[in-house]
Amino acid sequence: MEKVNLEHELCDFLDELGLGGNYWLVGDNESLLQALSVRIPSEALHTGVPDTSDVLDQCSVLILSSSQSELNKEVFEQLECSDARPIIILLDDRLLPESVQNRLHAIGYKLPPVQPKQRPFYVVESIELSHKKYFDVAGYWESRYASGRNSGAGSYGRLARFKAHFLNHFVKKNKIQSVLEIGCGDGAQLSLAEYPQYTGLDISPTIIEHCSQTFAHDSSKRFHVYKPESFDPASVQSELALSLDVIYHLSNDEVYEYYLKHLFAASTKFVIIYSNASSEQGNRAGINEASGYVRFRDVLSDVEEWYPGWNLVKAVPNSYPFSAINPNNTSFADFFVFERSSDEKLAESKTADFDRFGSDKIINTLMMFDENAKGLADDVNSANKKIDVLAKEIRKLDSSYKLQDSLNQAHQTILALQEELGTERERYNELESQFINAQQQIGELEGKLRVSEAGYQDVSEQYRQLSEQHDDITARYRAANSKYRDGCQQLYALKSSHAYKAGLHVKAASGSVVDAVKLPVRLWRLRRPSRSGSNWRINLRQGLRYIKWNIVVPAATRLGIPYHRVAHLTLPQAAQRRLDQAASRSSQHNSVKARPGSTSGAEVLFTPPSAAAEEISILGWPAPSDNGKPVVLAVMDEFTEGCFGSDLRLLQPRPDNWYGLARKYPPAMVFIESAWKGNGGSWQYRVGTYNTKPGQELQQMAGWARQEKIPTVFWNKEDPVHHDKFMEAAGLADHIFTTDQNMVDSYRKRTGNKSVHALPFAAQPALHKPAPLRGRLNKSCFAGSWYGNRHAERGEAMKWLLASANKHGLDIFDRNHGTGIFPFPEEYQGGIRGSLPYLELCKEYSRYRVFLNVNSVTDSPTMFSRRVFELMACGTPVVSTYARGIAELFDSDAVWLVRTEAEAEEAIHTLLNDDDEWRRRSLAGIREVFSGHTYAHRLNSVFEIIGSDERIDTTPELLLVAHAEHRAELDQLLSFAQGQRYRNFRLLIESPVTSSSDMSAAPEKVELVTAVEQAEAVQQSEKNGYQAVGRVSSSHRYGTYYLQDLVNAMSYQPEAAGWAKACSEDAFSYDVDTRLSAAIWRPKAFQLEWLRSDDRSVSSSSLFCTDTDEFSADHSQGNCGELQDA
Repeated sequence: MEKVNLEHELCDFLDELGLGGNYWLVGDNESLLQALSVRIPSEALHTGVPDTSDVLDQCSVLILSSSQSELNKEVFEQLECSDARPIIILLDDRLLPESVQNRLHAIGYKLPPVQPKQRPFYVVESIELSHKKYFDVAGYWESRYASGRNSGAGSYGRLARFKAHFLNHFVKKNKIQSVLEIGCGDGAQLSLAEYPQYTGLDISPTIIEHCSQTFAHDSSKRFHVYKPESFDPASVQSELALSLDVIYHLSNDEVYEYYLKHLFAASTKFVIIYSNASSEQGNRAGINEASGYVRFRDVLSDVEEWYPGWNLVKAVPNSYPFSAINPNNTSFADFFVFERSSDEKLAESKTADFDRFGSDKIINTLMMFDENAKGLADDVNSANKKIDVLAKEIRKLDSSYKLQDSLNQAHQTILALQEELGTERERYNELESQFINAQQQIGELEGKLRVSEAGYQDVSEQYRQLSEQHDDITARYRAANSKYRDGCQQLYALKSSHAYKAGLHVKAASGSVVDAVKLPVRLWRLRRPSRSGSNWRINLRQGLRYIKWNIVVPAATRLGIPYHRVAHLTLPQAAQRRLDQAASRSSQHNSVKARPGSTSGAEVLFTPPSAAAEEISILGWPAPSDNGKPVVLAVMDEFTEGCFGSDLRLLQPRPDNWYGLARKYPPAMVFIESAWKGNGGSWQYRVGTYNTKPGQELQQMAGWARQEKIPTVFWNKEDPVHHDKFMEAAGLADHIFTTDQNMVDSYRKRTGNKSVHALPFAAQPALHKPAPLRGRLNKSCFAGSWYGNRHAERGEAMKWLLASANKHGLDIFDRNHGTGIFPFPEEYQGGIRGSLPYLELCKEYSRYRVFLNVNSVTDSPTMFSRRVFELMACGTPVVSTYARGIAELFDSDAVWLVRTEAEAEEAIHTLLNDDDEWRRRSLAGIREVFSGHTYAHRLNSVFEIIGSDERIDTTPELLLVAHAEHRAELDQLLSFAQGQRYRNFRLLIESPVTSSSDMSAAPEKVELVTAVEQAEAVQQSEKNGYQAVGRVSSSHRYGTYYLQDLVNAMSYQPEAAGWAKACSEDAFSYDVDTRLSAAIWRPKAFQLEWLRSDDRSVSSSSLFCTDTDEFSADHSQGNCGELQDA
């Protein structure tokens, strides 16, 4: 079996080599000789020891199968005397002792022997790979193309585009009218070419037939089979002859020489060779010269020696030099342009600048290193993710093995049970007879049962009466208990009142002289009002803040001062110190107390822990993310953490370490929400009002924040349903926010706090990102729980809304799946997709064409499901039952509100079948949410209300540049600036047709500048605070929301280097065709390439393209191309 395998492997290896010439088999191996004779022509297969060294001249393969050292020694002696250097195949590495290896090394062989692909034999090749001169070039390529393979990676992707860009520019610049390409391949490269007349030659008849069919409609192209031995260059004379990725594929010396001769003879002006320049490249790691069809040539030296009438006039390095890490998208080939010399041009002939060539090649190589480094980093991250997945799979396999053990045990149990079954069958027979007797007894007992049932009914009636009495007593007990609690609270309030305390002091004075002496002082202390030195300071700050934002900032920006230079103005340090000194003169306490007069009840004292206890409490606690955002001390549930976490540096303490964290990372604000569990469950029962609380940490934290003059914010996201549950916690805060505007007056009345405001839900760009229609499931989806007979109005609306959707296909993510609580009816069970955590559910938003929403609160102007905002941000149209908040809060009709089953049927059917209507509502929702309803917008509202200077930038400043050659183009650009909905931009127009005096009616922030001023502004753009720079063209149409859509994309794709409108279809992805003048870029990216490039089609892996709305390109402008990633 091993011998058969050896013969099979050896024959396969020889087929892969594809060598002609003679084959020598040394040694007695009849079975191998028989196997070889089937594949190798008899005239080429020789056996035994060559008589003379001359016999080896045409030998390409030498196979040593004999263990007789004398025979092998004789063969090597003949080899030393011959110029031939065939490839040597050893059927046993012992056939090549060290002494023989030294002799082979001396005549140019690479040692030690290697095993190709772990095959059962060894191979020795000459350093110059001399055996490749016998390679059957024509046979290889014909076989390759006939099997359906293509020309290789170099004819596709960015390498093909690089070649096409160079050649098209060369043809156009030199006015070439006819092009000949020897080795045209499968036509993939040709499809990118722009040649007036083209003739393609290839050694493979199969591929010539393929190209002829592919370009049959194009009369400017023709194709012929290239036969080197009979080719006549005069028959295909052209101004330009091309050789692209061919020369290093000509491993046969004879074919190589023919090829160069025909290439230069067929051209009348130019020859362009795209290949390696030196045979030394074969030693570079990753370049596969070991393949039979690859052999590197010193082509520049050969052309200089063989064709002295041709000058090398230009050498252009590859933009994507070879990298072993990414071999399919890089190449070792460069462009070399030769020009035929004439007597007239001989004196002025120029040669290629190889210094420039070398420096450009080094630069391109360094850029490729940078690309590889980024790719390797991505690969490492991907590998880490795969490792995590594999780790999970391993854990699953461990569970599977344990399950298998359980199954084996269960099998043994089954065998034991089968034995017991035999015994039980015998018992069954006995019991069957007993059953007959029992049936007779049952008849007798049924009679007695009927008598008992009559008595049971009497007892049941008595039980019902007793139950009613018990319920009545329980209700009266609860009422009495409630009155008792009210009485206790009144008593406690009475005891806490000044009158009661005064009475106690008077009573004590009546019985003690000492107390009588202290009585006036005690009464004076009760009467003395508490002082607060902070109100005037707050009022002063609010007045200064009003002057800053309503007078100073607008006036400065009109005067041309950049917005960012005045937006962060603060009081001088001296004034700040005087304010602080005045505030410090207000009453201070050694202990922190909750605010008197709030609903929090009695004062709660807080004594700070010792320094050691404080340090221990935060030991090992991670620092908040360093994202440059404000630090906020927060108590939040999981949903709210996901919504605010990307816009803040959240500190989410436990009740036992809030003080230590606040001291180590001083917060700008304390944020408390209506949390049920809070910060991983550590605040459960501490925020809401319960009969008993684990501790008073919330009151202590709020009191500490007030003492430290840190604003405290409370947000009830559970209004109105759980309004009372969190009223006590709301009373602790300086500022109260609610999702329901209707609850504002209740908070003001019950807490005495006037700073109460509505704060609706919103979307988080880091989680909720738009997606196009393509790829979405053509069905509806609902996420939530079944209300059924609960909440009668919502339950009834849910029934007819889901029933309408179920006719067209409905998936449901059931919040209570697997718990048995409030299950969905049977007709929906086929669409149940389980339950998902919040972050996983966010990923499902963009997978469906329609999402459904049912509102439990319908009369609030601000309160409705947060999922509505999130779905709109994902570009998913929502069909929702009516809610006043949805109708009033949004300006667009992105949410389709329905009040009846018929309206729901119309809405769902339309959105599932009408792509135009779906897209209109999808884009309207994206635009509305990212323009004003993200959590960054909500936080800015909070900062404004609490008097903080902190802001999250939601309106980045843009710099736009444009050129106007004619007055009509200038008017078009002015119209663009006037019509944009987004206004925080500056447009610099370079134009020779008008002067600054003609710009008096131009929109604000539009300036006429020189080319030098425009370039200087771009260079200084990042320094001057511009976050993006873009080009505008008068040749294209821009809609009102063009800039707004791109600014929105900056918020949900901040990692991109640029943002653009797609040109063919809505994409919301990278590597999509667009235009240079349909994009804005990071300042460094713009400076790197875009300023000096003409307007043209581009695509890039760092350029994020959105939808096609609001932009229409004039495709007659510019050329197509691909830009390198910035």
